[in-house]
Amino acid sequence: MAAPVIENVALPYYETVPGGLHPGMAVYVKGRVPKVSNRFKVDFAVAKHEGADLAFHFNPRFDLNELVIDTFESGKWKKQEKYQNPFRKGEHFKVIFIVTEAGYQILVNRDLMYVFRHRIPPQSVHFIEVSGDLELHSLNMMAAPVTENVCVCVSGWKLRHHISKAYSSLPAFFLFPSFTIDFVAGPDIPLRINPDLYEKTVVCNSFLKGSWGSEERDLPFNPFQYEQYFELLIHCDQYRFIVYANDEYFFSYAYRYIHFPQIKILEIIGDVSLSYVQY
Repeated sequence: MAAPVIENVALPYYETVPGGLHPGMAVYVKGRVPKVSNRFKVDFAVAKHEGADLAFHFNPRFDLNELVIDTFESGKWKKQEKYQNPFRKGEHFKVIFIVTEAGYQILVNRDLMYVFRHRIPPQSVHFIEVSGDLELHSLNMMAAPVTENVCVCVSGWKLRHHISKAYSSLPAFFLFPSFTIDFVAGPDIPLRINPDLYEKTVVCNSFLKGSWGSEERDLPFNPFQYEQYFELLIHCDQYRFIVYANDEYFFSYAYRYIHFPQIKILEIIGDVSLSYVQY
């Protein structure tokens, strides 16, 4: 199942990071900035005590209308990186900190806003502290554990628009981005979700007993756009797959495959950059 959600906790709040952070993990923070607010911070700390090293300090400052990102090491702040504050008083927000080999990718309300290169290895981070003038609604750490639970969160961004040209002559060849999310059971695919930006649609289908079934593409909206972040939550109840996109109900897909426990593989391929997958 999804990671536990922390609702309206008292601040400061500390989340333990067993074994430290690693590339491929993500920290997902949801909250609201009060109408009367000065500053808040999210600190990726090496230890839980005053003066501990901070591998990553994320500090929106409403009094100065700026966002400060920095590192605190051996009792000293290092080189500050300053940006315009993307948060607004009285508004809800979502921030995702994605750990990569090079640094932290920081998405605010699904837009990639900043990249902060590692100064202290993320494996040294053992606590995440949230404090200051905010209402913390949830804090989740995302990874990709191996499990057989039936609630899947898929998130990614940057649908890539590839262009290949024959420079010596026409025509030019354009490869439009597409990717697939497959729930696999042996040779069968009980559900394929296939966003296609060329046709500007999302196609759902099943491949059972060697053949594809009828496509379902009458969906209320298309959440997949070039260079845009997205989140999918795929839930399985007794009768169907239920899919949410960017916190909105997206579609339901009735089961065509009766041996549900045999679905043991989730395969994602194509023109997309994944941020995290969580079961």
